[in-house]
Amino acid sequence: EINMKNTLLALLASFIILLTFTTGISASSEISPGDIVFAEWQTNGWYHGTVGDVCGENSFMIFYDDGDTKCCPAGIIVKDVIPPKTSVLPGKKVLAQWSDGRYYPGTVSVISGDTFNINFDDGDKGKVTLDQIRLRD
Repeated sequence: EINMKNTLLALLASFIILLTFTTGISASSEISPGDIVFAEWQTNGWYHGTVGDVCGENSFMIFYDDGDTKCCPAGIIVKDVIPPKTSVLPGKKVLAQWSDGRYYPGTVSVISGDTFNINFDDGDKGKVTLDQIRLRD
């Protein structure tokens, strides 16, 4: 009986690992219906919304705050969660808040105390605090 339980646990662990590698989703970034997120409506145009049901392979319906909806692949959906400081390192891809209050894609370049220098994908540069960052991966 103990061997059977151990075998089942090993099979379950193997399945979870296989699922993680084949879907490209990690447990920490898994998107679920009801999550509050930013999703890319158009290139570099990320908007706030809520995740709905699955609408395609590894895709979710996004209900944007402005009333629009769109089926988006998981790769362009970012949870609206302030990350742990230890997860934000130079070279990390993020969404960061710009002076207009909106979030744009960029990469962390330098960290100085509680300030994060961001090289935005459009060529602009900015400085933000941790509460103005969302992880893209």
